Amino acid sequence: MPNNYYQYIEDVSDDIKTCLEGMGCQPILFVGSGLTKRYLSGPNWEELLQQLADECPNIDKRFAYYKQRYPELIDIGSVFS
Repeated sequence: MPNNYYQYIEDVSDDIKTCLEGMGCQPILFVGSGLTKRYLSGPNWEELLQQLADECPNIDKRFAYYKQRYPELIDIGSVFS
């Protein structure tokens, strides 16, 4: 079993590396549980969406519009993407 696990880790790591090289960009990790807010002073999910709405020229309405229009933050994130 341990050999299979280590092979799995190697295979997944290779897949991730190949994917990142093909995309040519850095990933954004959403780890949840307040980790970025608590330990890194980063934004929470809603604050990040607010910042995107404020700074991204492709988002043409204020964040309040999206918050009222879409019931869940994940829906707003999908619209922004």
